[in-house]
Amino acid sequence: MTTRKIELEKIALRTLKAERIAVFPHTGADGDCLGAGSALREALTSVGVYATVVVDAPVVSRYKFLPFSDEAVVYNEDDPQGFMRSVVGSDTADLAILVDCSIPERIGNCSVLLDVCDERAVIDHHFSETCSVKFCCIDDQASSTGELIFDFIESLEVLTGKKIFSRSIAVNILAAIYFDTGGLRYSNTTSKAFDICGRLFREFSPDLREIVYNIFEKTSKSKICIQSKAFSLIEYYENSRIAVCKLTGPMISECGADDDDMDGICTSIKNVEGVEVAFVLRERNENEVRGNIRSSELFDASKLASSFGGGGHRRAAGFTVTNMSIEEIGRIIVTMSIEKIRSGQDGSK
Repeated sequence: MTTRKIELEKIALRTLKAERIAVFPHTGADGDCLGAGSALREALTSVGVYATVVVDAPVVSRYKFLPFSDEAVVYNEDDPQGFMRSVVGSDTADLAILVDCSIPERIGNCSVLLDVCDERAVIDHHFSETCSVKFCCIDDQASSTGELIFDFIESLEVLTGKKIFSRSIAVNILAAIYFDTGGLRYSNTTSKAFDICGRLFREFSPDLREIVYNIFEKTSKSKICIQSKAFSLIEYYENSRIAVCKLTGPMISECGADDDDMDGICTSIKNVEGVEVAFVLRERNENEVRGNIRSSELFDASKLASSFGGGGHRRAAGFTVTNMSIEEIGRIIVTMSIEKIRSGQDGSK
C-alpha cells in the first residue's frame, strides 16, 4: 500500500468518527481547492457526517457553476465560536480539514477558526518540508488536490461499503484536475489524472464543455480591461528572461476588476518567447501586495515565493506582502531573479 493511500485511509477513518467537520480551502480559492473541497463535503455528507466548506471570501463567479459551491460559507466575523455554532450547531467542530494547503496562514482570516476545531487534517499536493498535524497527506507528485480527493473517496467507499461517487462529485473533481493541469496540458499532469478523468467520464458523462468554458474561456469586460493594461505595462529584464507587470490599485479600480479577472495574466506573460520567469504584482489595498509567479523548467517559482512567506509549485507560485510598496517589491524580485540567473542557479537550487 502506498504512503498516499495509507495517509488518506487514516484521514478517512478519522472523518467517520466525527460528527461535525469544517473544510477549509486556501485563501483566494481556485478551481482545484473549491472543486476538491466541494467533492469532499458531498462525500462526507453522503456517509452521514455533517460537513461544510468555509472560505474567507465569496466564491467568484467563474466557479459558481461547481455543484454545491453556493453552499460554501464565508467567514467575515470576529466571533469564531459564534460563527461555528451558526454553521455546525456547536461551538466547536470535531475536525478541520485543510484542502490544497497545509499551513493555517494559507486559509486567510479563517485561520482563527482552527482554534475551535478539536483536530486538524491536511490534504494537499504542494511540497512541504513538514506537516505538523497528525492526519496529513501531502503528495507533491499528485497533479492536483482533486486527484487526492478522488483517492480519499475511494478509501471512504471501501471503509463504508457505500457507493459515494456521483455526477456532482465527478464535475467537482474534473474541474479541480482540469484547473490545476491547464486542461491536462501542464507538466504536473499525471497518468493517474488521465485515469481518473476517463473513469469519471465513463460513469457519469459530465458536461466537459461547461467545465472548460467556465474555467478557461468565460470572460468579463473588466477582465479584458485589466488584461489590456497589464500587457501594455510589462517590463523586461536580463535579455527578456525576466518579465514583470505591476498593477496598482487605481488601475484595478478603473477597470472594476477583481482577483478572478487577473487570473491567467501571469501565465500569458510567461508564454512570451524567451521569458523564463514572469511576475504579476497587484495592489489589494494600501498595505498589501499580491504576487504571482510563473516559470520555466529552469526556475523554481516556489522557492522564490517562499522568500516572501508564500509557496506553490515549481512552475506556479504566489505570495502576499504587507507594508511594502509595489515598486519596492518589484525591485527586490528583479534583483533576486537576476542574481539567480547570473549565478547559474536559475532559481532552482
